[in-house]
Amino acid sequence: MKSGKSGFGIREMIIYTSLLLLLLLYVSFSINTLYKNIENNKNSSKVEKTENKENNNSNNKNDDNVIDENYYKGLENKLKSAAINYLNSYSYDLTDNVITIDSTKLEELNMLDKMYDKNGSTQCDGYTNIYQSNERIFADSYINCGEYVTEGY
Repeated sequence: MKSGKSGFGIREMIIYTSLLLLLLLYVSFSINTLYKNIENNKNSSKVEKTENKENNNSNNKNDDNVIDENYYKGLENKLKSAAINYLNSYSYDLTDNVITIDSTKLEELNMLDKMYDKNGSTQCDGYTNIYQSNERIFADSYINCGEYVTEGY
């Protein structure tokens, strides 16, 4: 490393500088990944909070339909939660797009159990649309269970 004089030569400086640059790139990539994971967790908790508000609102409806609607709203919420878990597990891009996640795909990945109507005789079908607006992620689930169909399905 030393030629006749003390100190570093140009080769040593280039090697050490490139090693430092590679280390800085690795650290910045790790920090960026960490912040994305934190943001995804915040977005999923925001969606869960809106689900809880929807559940509270559905409890205030007529007594005749409360039992049936609560059951099917519960299925919609299970589908929505499974779709959010899917987003947290797999990479996605929501820039100006809507992602549609089908219930059969979630069932195949064992993220969702098969959904049946209130009587347990008819298998339900459904999907979740996930979109981003003003840097917040929104999820809307729709199901078709024979006698019950979500509005907009």
